Amino acid sequence: SAYVCGGGRMLRLLICDDAPDAREAVKVSLAEQEGIEVVGEAERGDEAVSAAAALRPDVILMDVKMPVLDGIAATKRIRDLLPRARIVAYAGSDDIVDVMAMLEAGADAYCLKGAPLWELERALTGASEPLVRLAHSIARSTSGGGTADLVARELADLTGAAFAAIYLASSEGSLSLAALAGPTAPESLRSAPNVVARAYSELRLVEADTHELGELYRLGAACTQAIAVPLIADAQALGAVLVALPPSVQAFGDSELVAGVADLAAESLANERRLALKHAKARRDALTGLANKRAFDEQLAKGLRDPSSEAK
Repeated sequence: SAYVCGGGRMLRLLICDDAPDAREAVKVSLAEQEGIEVVGEAERGDEAVSAAAALRPDVILMDVKMPVLDGIAATKRIRDLLPRARIVAYAGSDDIVDVMAMLEAGADAYCLKGAPLWELERALTGASEPLVRLAHSIARSTSGGGTADLVARELADLTGAAFAAIYLASSEGSLSLAALAGPTAPESLRSAPNVVARAYSELRLVEADTHELGELYRLGAACTQAIAVPLIADAQALGAVLVALPPSVQAFGDSELVAGVADLAAESLANERRLALKHAKARRDALTGLANKRAFDEQLAKGLRDPSSEAK
């Protein structure tokens, strides 16, 4: 499909990346998109600023890590020069710190290298704003946890679903409900239904078949269609997302949007687990595994703030 900007004009794209192979991969991927024209390339941040000033592109795909001037600094300068240009952060990793630094510098969206073509197209053409907004929300909540609840609420709102549910895997691989949201969210979905287990075990997006829709109906979750997407980060399945449409809706919404949200959620949940593990390790003696002085001091301070609690 051809993507065009306002008035039917082609999108003029500037590709900024220090790796020639990466620039070439983008050009090859977009070769069939008649609505996007690559008007220039840059391999350094300072070159990106100069090229943007000279070419005045509609969209700039900006690598985060570049020599001389990195993508963050280049984005800040280009945002001042071309306030109306669309800047898409092109991240080599899913590090939430890099992504947020680019967004705060003025990027309008971001896309991970190696992402599916549809995701790159959405980022370049402006169809990914819900994901960017969610990325901001997730980044603000990551330090305190709560990703699962936030994602369930956002998914239900973005898709118009009857309900959205997040299931997380235990160390043994069993799935349990972590969050549930939506106008008709049933409390009977504590155990993962078969469509969720299937997405998790097969590591792919799946739509509920007739038998699985029947199972959801028996659980009090009547819906015409349901989709489940695995939560995958660091090549590990963390759980799965379930989104179900109300019976009044005859066609499923944006499965690609659901998949995009699942990708964001998976990385954020992985970060939460890393932070929790670091927190726990910092409070345990490396040899004995027992609570160390840091843990004792924290518990003591908590007890002094709250006399009703007992330091243990």
